[in-house]
Amino acid sequence: RKPGKDNSSDLIGYEFVVTTDITRSSPGTTNYSGISWRVEIDKGEDVDTILAGQRVIVTSVEVGKFTVRLSA
Repeated sequence: RKPGKDNSSDLIGYEFVVTTDITRSSPGTTNYSGISWRVEIDKGEDVDTILAGQRVIVTSVEVGKFTVRLSA
């Protein structure tokens, strides 16, 4: 049996402004704590594009990857 994915992290809820456009087919990147993180749109989000300059919130963290949605 494969273990379930553990997305618990103190980075969940972290907010930042994206610097490039992000789409479902073209993830972006952000630098945090000296690491370049891949940034993908949360599957539950109702948008297909997040534009540069928009504020997002991290909903899930995996090794080297933030999953985000638009911040309210």
